[in-house]
Amino acid sequence: MTFFWCILIDLVLLWFFCGNWLLDYLLPRKLQLRRQLRMAAKNLRHRLRRDGDLLTQAQFQELSDYREKLLEARASGTPEAQEKLLKHYSTSLSMPFFPHHGRIGTNLEVLVVSIGVAFAIRSLFIGPFRIPTGSMQPTLFGIHYVALADEEIPRSRLAAVFDRLNHSRRYFRLVAPANGMALFKGIASEPSKPLNPWSTLPYYDLAGQLTAKLLVPATADNAAKLLYDVYQRRAKEKNSESTALHFQKGETIAQGAMESGDSLFVNRLSLCFGDPVRGDIMVFSTRDLTYNDKPLAGDFYVKRLVGLPGDTLKIVDRTLYVRPQGEAEFFPLDGTVSKAFGRIHSMQNGYAGHSVQPSGTYLKQDGEEYTVPEEMFFLMGDNTDNSLDCRFFGPISRQRLLGSPCLVWWPFSERFGVSFDKR
Repeated sequence: MTFFWCILIDLVLLWFFCGNWLLDYLLPRKLQLRRQLRMAAKNLRHRLRRDGDLLTQAQFQELSDYREKLLEARASGTPEAQEKLLKHYSTSLSMPFFPHHGRIGTNLEVLVVSIGVAFAIRSLFIGPFRIPTGSMQPTLFGIHYVALADEEIPRSRLAAVFDRLNHSRRYFRLVAPANGMALFKGIASEPSKPLNPWSTLPYYDLAGQLTAKLLVPATADNAAKLLYDVYQRRAKEKNSESTALHFQKGETIAQGAMESGDSLFVNRLSLCFGDPVRGDIMVFSTRDLTYNDKPLAGDFYVKRLVGLPGDTLKIVDRTLYVRPQGEAEFFPLDGTVSKAFGRIHSMQNGYAGHSVQPSGTYLKQDGEEYTVPEEMFFLMGDNTDNSLDCRFFGPISRQRLLGSPCLVWWPFSERFGVSFDKR
């Protein structure tokens, strides 16, 4: 089904950007003439409506009569007569010019109005947002590495371009040039074109000498995440952390694709007509928030709302419990509260419940309780093992909440569409 939507949207975009060009070159001559006559008549109608009060009566009548001729020729004229009429339209027809209604001025007016409308929609109704990290996985994905087998990597360049445009995948394979090790220290970004970041991953031989700098299609931060994923996987396979990043000459270090984070539209109206609901995913501003006396990276975060004002929260055995204000007993946040909490605590399909973080500020250990202050909210990532959230920087006010994501519009994955949080 995802493949069907990819093809359909690709065809719509192709038609939007190249439809006129394709029609000009692919239609038979007879249909091209009819199309050109229709476009000429449409241009004259637009000119009459726009400049009717500036034209003389004779000019207005001339353009009106010629438009009728174009329409008649399109309906019943011979190809020779149609071509003659079009030639006269483009070379001899009197088309008075008014500087303040020129093409450049008109296009600038359209551009300014379009930008104004876009900014108004973004500020008041729907705003774009991209998931930068893996804190909401597997509900939403940030920039991440996907390990692939040989047969899963496309051999044709066309297929690779298709995957890049539709699935944000950039394929690569890193091979050890010698017996040695890959290290985190020294990973650096390379000069890159926009939207095509590259970085280098240093590789050392067993004597500690730099052997090569391996190119990775990602920023330096994401190249470090890639290497960390490789480290975790190999440490489990080898039952040894000390040799996890040691490789033999010709051994594959990493093979697969780097994928960008999910791109969302955030419904800013979702908080205008009601209160935030426990279990909803929310985007909020992090401006002026700190952890360990350092400002948070990024202006906006996306997390799931777990605690309302007055709630008391605690985590026991990776299950999140809540006691609403005025109630005596805790109850687990499970599938009876929200399907999302049911998935998180299912311990299946990549979900692993809610974890405590000893390095955090709140909910640092099993059974520790925290009461959310009045007019404040507590949010956590679905991937709590790897989420910088309210456990670290504290609860946030309603004024910081921007709205709920309503649509994943790119890439075209299983999360594409409006039902990404209902799977």
